[in-house]
Amino acid sequence: MNRPDPRLLLGATCLAGPIALALLSLAWTPFAVNGLDIAHRLLPPDAAHPFGTDGFGRDLLSRSMAGLRATIATALAATGLGAAIGIPLGITIAASHERRSAPLRRLADLVFAFPPVLTAAMLAALWGGSAAGAVVAIGAFDVPVFARIAAAAALPVLAQDFIAASRLAGRGPLGVLWWHILPNIAAPLIVQASLQAGIAVLAEAGLTYLGFGLPPPAPSLGGMLKDYQSALGAAPWLVLIPGALVTLLVLGCNLLGDGLRDRLAR
Repeated sequence: MNRPDPRLLLGATCLAGPIALALLSLAWTPFAVNGLDIAHRLLPPDAAHPFGTDGFGRDLLSRSMAGLRATIATALAATGLGAAIGIPLGITIAASHERRSAPLRRLADLVFAFPPVLTAAMLAALWGGSAAGAVVAIGAFDVPVFARIAAAAALPVLAQDFIAASRLAGRGPLGVLWWHILPNIAAPLIVQASLQAGIAVLAEAGLTYLGFGLPPPAPSLGGMLKDYQSALGAAPWLVLIPGALVTLLVLGCNLLGDGLRDRLAR
């Protein structure tokens, strides 16, 4: 009998709370996300405001819920964008003659050669500092990652006899890709997607902290860290809570990815 991997359980536990709060924010928050209440500014956590309030009297729990939603949505969209482009690209590289695929390999190497933070900030700046810009900037660096994983995993699959038999039976390239290649390379891609989602959370927080993500007053975890850093001494919960939420998301994704890698390798 296989015992549950403790990393899978711990990773799922780390992610459960933040994801639940993000989903709940779609329908309800304790207070208006941007509602001002100067009379109750900088309140420490209590029964009415479990996460406290900020310098404008805004409820930090409500803003954290909305910020989680924005951060998770951006991370998932960026990871999905990178996978949607990178996986077909990687399979194309694996299926092509080495000479034909050489330019694609060189392009992937070129992307890896650039400093990711600087380049992501430049890409995000081209979009004028928005959630869409962050998605494109982060997703652009996920493309070569997924392409390399897909190419390495697809090479041995493409050499199998059932691929040739499927082509002889009249199945087209898309049919072969969907029915035979993707199911056989899904395991490493799922693991990588989990790890990349954690990186995307950290990247989104970093870009927003630098001013290239979701613009204020819309809350995001990186924006909250930026806005509240000056209050660290007087109201440390304003920084510690968003920082803890980012940590939980990244840790949960990494633990989930590590656990899935070992589980799917069995």
